[in-house]
Amino acid sequence: MKCPPVLSTADLSAEERSLLALIQRVQFGRIEQLHVIDGGPIFQPSPRLVITRKLNELVEPPEVRPYCEYALKQEFRHLFDQLRSAKRIVVRRIEIRNCTPIYFEAEVELTEQNPVWQYHGGLSGV
Repeated sequence: MKCPPVLSTADLSAEERSLLALIQRVQFGRIEQLHVIDGGPIFQPSPRLVITRKLNELVEPPEVRPYCEYALKQEFRHLFDQLRSAKRIVVRRIEIRNCTPIYFEAEVELTEQNPVWQYHGGLSGV
């Protein structure tokens, strides 16, 4: 079954909203070892955060705004579409630059029911 596309924050579950907020707080760095079950991020066990900063630049903390709905950048839409298509994976890392996910790497288990060619281009069936 294909999930409906993620277009705005209104389309996100509570867990996906938590991941969105975490990515925005990290600003530059990585989220590692994030578990995904039935398409949703799981925060137990806690993922590991790796913060990256240039030593010659001051990074301002993200602006804290009252919560409002807004359209998601394409990178967030793609990330949540990938996560939603997965049954059970461990995200090795989500690389973040300027509060935006730019790279996604996941571990998947190959089984007879999930041959390798199903993974090309997406995680559906995983």
